[in-house]
Amino acid sequence: MVLDEFSQCAAKSKVRMAAGGDITCIMDAWVKQMQDSEKYRQKIAKGIAVDQSEKPAQVLREFSDFEISMTLFTFLFASQDATSSASTWLFQLMADRPELLDRVREENLKVRNGDRDVRFSMDMLEKMTFTRAVVKETLRYRPPVIMVPYLVKKDFPVSDSFTAPKGSMIVPSVYPALHDPVAYPNPDSFDPDRWITGDAEKMTKNWLVFGTGPHYCLGQTYAQLNLMGMIGKASMHFDWKHQVTSLSEDIKVFATIFPQDDCHLAFSNRL
Repeated sequence: MVLDEFSQCAAKSKVRMAAGGDITCIMDAWVKQMQDSEKYRQKIAKGIAVDQSEKPAQVLREFSDFEISMTLFTFLFASQDATSSASTWLFQLMADRPELLDRVREENLKVRNGDRDVRFSMDMLEKMTFTRAVVKETLRYRPPVIMVPYLVKKDFPVSDSFTAPKGSMIVPSVYPALHDPVAYPNPDSFDPDRWITGDAEKMTKNWLVFGTGPHYCLGQTYAQLNLMGMIGKASMHFDWKHQVTSLSEDIKVFATIFPQDDCHLAFSNRL
């Protein structure tokens, strides 16, 4: 049913983009570039000279409605585990560090002029310097996905003594890069201020939470804004307590990572 609905959306997007409609979502942008690519190919096939400025940044093939639907379905659900992991650690870390949660709450109330029921906007999110730092530090401290598999397309020298053969799998971990003491001093301590007054933002080669290169996670900006909005809203409307155990800070890997004690939290409404 979901795939059928997305297929219908793709078909409607193709009609609207062909008629010159405005791009309003990622599907429209994809369809528009696909249609521009087809126009470019047709001109080339007819021998028409095309200026480089008219060439699409990426020349895409034609994708069927169902192919677009399946991709959107992947976008929708691929991040489910990672978001669950990040949210779990975020709520636990804030419960265990109430002085940081107080700062998140104060900042979120400030950008809303004291009215906690005001909906957040992009302008508000841009002003949430500390909330952003808390989210980024959570993702660095406990990155939801710590291993990313790659298929070796050709023999690849991993080191002077080992070359991964074509067809094999390499599964590097991003955890060491995110806990590198050279890039992040005291890497095993949770310190959001490193993103404000420290050099953390400059360590782009170590910031591998969402991958890097042409296959980086397309949802990286959305994911961080979503987590900012969630913890900001929660901070104003709820109090929560964490049942701390000796396993709370220890990691168990279940595709994504979670606290070994499963993070028991109790929530209550703020008056």
